[in-house]
Amino acid sequence: MQPLTLYLSGKRKIPKREWLSFVKKAPEVWLLNTFDLAHPPMPDVLVLSQRRPEATMEHVRAGGRALEPYENERFLASLQDAYRLVASGLARRRVDVIRLEPEDARLDEAVESIEAVCRRIALRGAESGAPT
Repeated sequence: MQPLTLYLSGKRKIPKREWLSFVKKAPEVWLLNTFDLAHPPMPDVLVLSQRRPEATMEHVRAGGRALEPYENERFLASLQDAYRLVASGLARRRVDVIRLEPEDARLDEAVESIEAVCRRIALRGAESGAPT
């Protein structure tokens, strides 16, 4: 997991000999790293909103346009797995991760949970004198 976090943070470049493997297995990581898009600051909080791939594809198909080759349930499931992996890595680095699963149909409860975490982070910053 450590190398993945380093690749995502831009602190380490993916070796060219590993590019093909990353393009096939984790294209989003390769794109972020290769095109130097991997320098956002570490977040204080991450809201991971998940949706069943089947429900997402129903929504995409309802749009009436031709689907891209990657727009399928299998790809969406693997993409969600990748986001879960990133969220787990960030959580180990003490980033507050709020996971919203498909069963979390109560938007008001999700908003309250997110607000509570953000308030706690803001108070922690105010107590330490750090800008919020």
